[in-house]
Amino acid sequence: MIEQVITIDKVDIRKVELKLGGIAKKAPDVMTRALNRAVQTARTAAVQEIRQGYVIKAKDVRSTMKIVRASRK
Repeated sequence: MIEQVITIDKVDIRKVELKLGGIAKKAPDVMTRALNRAVQTARTAAVQEIRQGYVIKAKDVRSTMKIVRASRK
């Protein structure tokens, strides 16, 4: 089983806050939404790629993947 972990440190959060300017307090919300969307997009791409090589239903491929959604914490 392949496990991919994405970590964000204080430096990354600070960079996002600087780019957001006046709404810097929303950085955790912005990053959480972006991470969750990126994971969904990556799963979709993985399912499509796998289905090109094998005759299998997308549902069956998707059911083997576990996604832990990011939160503000």
